[in-house]
Amino acid sequence: MEFKKVAVIGGGVLGSQIAFQSAYCGFDVMVWELNEDTKKAAEEKLELLPKRYVDAIEFMDTPEGKYPTNWSLGISDKENFDKQECLDKVTAAPARIRITLDLQEAVKGANLVIEAIAEVVKIKKNFYKNLAPMLDEKTILASNSSTFLPSKFAKYSGRPEKFLALHFSNEIWRLNIAEIMGHKKTSEEACAIMMDFAEQIRMTPIRIRKEQPGYILNTISQWYLLAALDLVSRGVASPKDVDTDWKISTAATIGPLELVDIFGLGTPLHILERYEFLPPVKFKSVRFNVHAICEMLRKYMAEGKLGKMAGEGFYKYDEHGNIIG
Repeated sequence: MEFKKVAVIGGGVLGSQIAFQSAYCGFDVMVWELNEDTKKAAEEKLELLPKRYVDAIEFMDTPEGKYPTNWSLGISDKENFDKQECLDKVTAAPARIRITLDLQEAVKGANLVIEAIAEVVKIKKNFYKNLAPMLDEKTILASNSSTFLPSKFAKYSGRPEKFLALHFSNEIWRLNIAEIMGHKKTSEEACAIMMDFAEQIRMTPIRIRKEQPGYILNTISQWYLLAALDLVSRGVASPKDVDTDWKISTAATIGPLELVDIFGLGTPLHILERYEFLPPVKFKSVRFNVHAICEMLRKYMAEGKLGKMAGEGFYKYDEHGNIIG
């Protein structure tokens, strides 16, 4: 399928990145927001992204930036890197993005609609029911949900054979993975089209061939992130020491608390609140106190420490997104 128009439902942290990355790769994008307040928030996020891309491009043009783990594959291949061409694409991208409060306007004529709204079952169900009559027959509908299976919402989509999950990592210009997961009724054609679209926006598509909560990435990462948050919440070690230990011991380029800062403290809080008042989770000899972790995250957030995009989370960041101190 030749994609001409992409609609992104919700311009939050990831929704805004999906929209900008699609525009960077030449697509026309409509972003739908619920009201003037969320529209303003989406506009602010989108206004910040060109600088993040420019900083990444400038870094890629340095000896350190050329190291494989520092290269932003969502921006360019190493072999074909043309700094000016990449900068020109960043400059052109904002003009390809429009934000609207009119859902019908947002999805009219869209080849692909990517839903990136709150991870709340009732909200998603009601949204899909409202959306279904507005979509063109051939439109593919994808959810960027990081926690729910597509089968949970397929019947509400009005097009189960064209409904699937399309999950991205945060900072998608750098961590360019797109996990694609259908359900039993998703057609192979729809999955193939999504694999192709992911490649067109410079993602590395990963096909999940059986429904799995958390996909691949979150299935693996949830335990080590939970452990890191637990260590900090109990005062066992500072965020910096937890991350330093992990990075040196495993040769990782990023620590678990740095990763939480990247996708924002609200994300793990929202997920963990579902399990907050269950008995402590036991994993081997360790018991994770989810309530204590939630309390810690709420305290950080109440102080405005929302994560990297806000300039502070577990760490403070300068205007270029580098950790201070």
